[in-house]
Amino acid sequence: MSNYANLSLCSCVYVFISSTDIIITKRVSAVLLNDWYENLHDVIIEYSKVSVNDCAVIEAKAEAETTAVKPTSTPTKPLMTKLAFFKLRDGFLQIQKIEDRLTKIENKIDTLKSFIADVVKNVSKLLIKVSIYPTKDECCGAVEGYLSLNHASFFSNFTEDDWIAFYNDNIHKQLTKQVRSVRGTLSSKSREAIFSIFGSRLPPINTNAGPSEIAKWKRKPEVKSCFEGLFKKMNPKDKNSSIVLASVIDKVLQNGHSNAELAYVLAICSTILNPNHDEIMLKKNIMKQKVKKFLKKINSQTVIIYSDFEDNSYEEEESRNEKDDEEDDV
Repeated sequence: MSNYANLSLCSCVYVFISSTDIIITKRVSAVLLNDWYENLHDVIIEYSKVSVNDCAVIEAKAEAETTAVKPTSTPTKPLMTKLAFFKLRDGFLQIQKIEDRLTKIENKIDTLKSFIADVVKNVSKLLIKVSIYPTKDECCGAVEGYLSLNHASFFSNFTEDDWIAFYNDNIHKQLTKQVRSVRGTLSSKSREAIFSIFGSRLPPINTNAGPSEIAKWKRKPEVKSCFEGLFKKMNPKDKNSSIVLASVIDKVLQNGHSNAELAYVLAICSTILNPNHDEIMLKKNIMKQKVKKFLKKINSQTVIIYSDFEDNSYEEEESRNEKDDEEDDV
């Protein structure tokens, strides 16, 4: 028999695991050095019937045959040695085990991602009732409190340093994004409520329009009339009728609200139609100031009047906090 095919099996598995993704690279190569070796499957089937103890006999016989081949003999198909077969088989079994472990890791990470998403969603709903613009410490504290009450066994697995690292890497960015989304929802509902209540009395405007177009829209008499109308009764003939602003608030905050949420809606209502602002979407630092002012009045049970909506003193602080110099969700 001619020379046996030399078989080498190289398997490499590289795994990188982070909190949000898995990169798995697998490379399995089997190199058969004899070009005319055609039917590996038949060889494996044939030699799988031979016991491991026969390996030495088979290899000795093969070696003898390779040295005794007649010059006129026609080469026949080589046979894989039993030892090479078992190496091949064991190699692929090891790869299968690694793939199974990686699948389990992927499943655990998917479960963790889903868990974090639920935590972020629930915490953001609670957090927005306390702080419209929460700081990082407030966000982290809210998550800690939520986990302590609802998932104590999970939270107790962390050391202080490990928890801070886990929060920074996996939760904070998602939470701040979700809180911003909740603010955006309140903003959208407030705009819809205002335009719905005033109806045809309020000219339409594209909220994505440029500053000059918005300024021109706000200078229209109809817009100014609606802005002043926020503090007028829905039905002037009914002495028990609520003012328009109260109706807007009721539409936006239908299922009850916190003082912080109310302050934010008031800040939005004092901005959208306000002719003193040439924009519909104000800078975040200005909105923070508005919310702070209205929240203080609400907490002290001070009546909010039309002049509070006209106030334009916030503009003086617009350039002081550059990191907050971005458009908010109004």
